Amino acid sequence: MSDSNVPPYPGEVPGPDGQPPYGAPTPPPGQPAPGQQPYGQQPPAGQPYGQQAFQPGPGQSPIDVGAAFSYGWEKFTKNVGPIILGALVWGVGIGVLIGIFYAMIIGGAAAASSLDSSGGFLAVGFGSMVLFFGVSLVLGMFFQAAATNVGLVATTGRQITVGDFFSVPNFSKALLTALLVGLASAVSTVVVVGPLVVGFFGIFALHFAIDKGLGAVDAIKASVDVALKNAGQVALLMLLVYVANAVGSAICGVGLIVSMPVAMIATAYCYRRVVGEQPV
Repeated sequence: MSDSNVPPYPGEVPGPDGQPPYGAPTPPPGQPAPGQQPYGQQPPAGQPYGQQAFQPGPGQSPIDVGAAFSYGWEKFTKNVGPIILGALVWGVGIGVLIGIFYAMIIGGAAAASSLDSSGGFLAVGFGSMVLFFGVSLVLGMFFQAAATNVGLVATTGRQITVGDFFSVPNFSKALLTALLVGLASAVSTVVVVGPLVVGFFGIFALHFAIDKGLGAVDAIKASVDVALKNAGQVALLMLLVYVANAVGSAICGVGLIVSMPVAMIATAYCYRRVVGEQPV
């Protein structure tokens, strides 16, 4: 009697490396050994089980811009109070900054006039302008990061609070990312469409820095990658964001209170989709 006809012992399990137990018949060609997944269903190398990102079908983009703006409007209406209050606090802060700037200019002019020193006035005026520009730059980047964070918070299903406008995760990375993207946009103004190109490739850079904690360079690289893979939908997203904010500006600027939050939440929605996450 050959060994191949000996039945396996009760409870016998496959051998090491998923091989069939001793004496078990060899699987037919095209079939995996016992304990292994069918061919073509094994996870890709280097990708842990249970962590596969959402993969759309061939030629499809995970972004649906129409759904993104519908989602943005829904979240805005559910969080309208904290959003408007947070924006008002920022507006008051910027107004105070402008008031301080003009007070410094007027005070410098009065001092220079009493001393009959035009040189002193120029020095004070130049120093005030440099200080104002520096503070405005930092505040502008801070606000941009804060607005991005508010959009991300909305996609988690959590209620937005006023504090979300002033508490940004990975703040230093977000600030540096905003600075690099801003500098690139400023330099690109030598070409008419330069800022649009920078905006296209850097559209999700702050999201990656804040949400994933990526450094500035890695966040920008990640944004470029997903923008290229979803070029058509990202371009449409940018177009609708610009149109919405242009319409908001045309209504005496009051419309921006609605258009800007809706647009930032819609952008965060699209970010969640391209990284394989489902907005709540």
